[in-house]
Amino acid sequence: MSAMRRCTCFIICLLTSYTYGTTELVEYTRGDIEFDSSNGEKIIDISTTKGIRCEWKVSSDYYTACFKWKFIWDQVDKYEVAGFSGQITVNYTTDSEGQKTRTVKVNLTDPGGEIWYNVSRSRYLSTYYASYNYTLEPQKRHMEAMELDKYFAPVDDRDAVLIVEGKKLHVSSCFLSFHSTYFHDLFEYDNSTSLLNIEIPVEGVSYEDLGLLLSVVHSTATFPNDGNSKKLLELASQFQTPYVLGLVENHLLTNTFAWNETLMLLADKYGLMRLLGKSIRRIDSIEKARQLKDSVFLELSDSAKVKVAYHMIQLL
Repeated sequence: MSAMRRCTCFIICLLTSYTYGTTELVEYTRGDIEFDSSNGEKIIDISTTKGIRCEWKVSSDYYTACFKWKFIWDQVDKYEVAGFSGQITVNYTTDSEGQKTRTVKVNLTDPGGEIWYNVSRSRYLSTYYASYNYTLEPQKRHMEAMELDKYFAPVDDRDAVLIVEGKKLHVSSCFLSFHSTYFHDLFEYDNSTSLLNIEIPVEGVSYEDLGLLLSVVHSTATFPNDGNSKKLLELASQFQTPYVLGLVENHLLTNTFAWNETLMLLADKYGLMRLLGKSIRRIDSIEKARQLKDSVFLELSDSAKVKVAYHMIQLL
């Protein structure tokens, strides 16, 4: 098989991964399991649901049992999801009261987090019966709310007023023009008269989104993070603000939970060449090449596809 054909085979292999919708729940049910009370810890059930692997363990002796659920979600896009919350409902037998049902709260922020529940019995019992189900809700990362009225109030060095959705943002036309071709052209169009107190409407963006972009440009309140970086890239591209693109790229290069595939797509879409190069170099083994999702490769631009394919050939 030629090197190029082998490379193509690597590219079309799928990596099991999951990205969650806005209100999507993760649910799983395990019916009754019988297990003995011999000492030691044992795994009695393993499941994978929507990218979450759950290992159900039990440590038991004749009088007590400790149920443990270990949730492994390293195949969930942590760039989008900060954790999971919900509950586990466990059913188990007792010597005196028959079947019992208990609900255990779940709040996961660690991709390898464990939830424990202890069961005590009043007398010897050699055999246990138990079942459980869980329902988890992904906790999406969100942009932090900002006090835009406070950060963009009228002050001496702000000579222009942007009107977005009927609300005002007081800005420095000189400073904003330096960082944004869009605003340079906008203010130049209106410079036949003094900009002082002139209200300039801005269309095609919400008040909160434009406030987010301007707060990063002015370094007044916000810096790029995993919660706002996708939106900032979109806004920086729309309003031709390379300074913000650079800030977001620096964040994604050094301090992000994003999957490498996510970084590769963002880098290619917004022309972040340092990030694109790093994300390609991270594919540093044949195994990682096999794991590249075909949907990701097909979404890349032609020039990025060439770079990825050439890099993979070097691994052969």
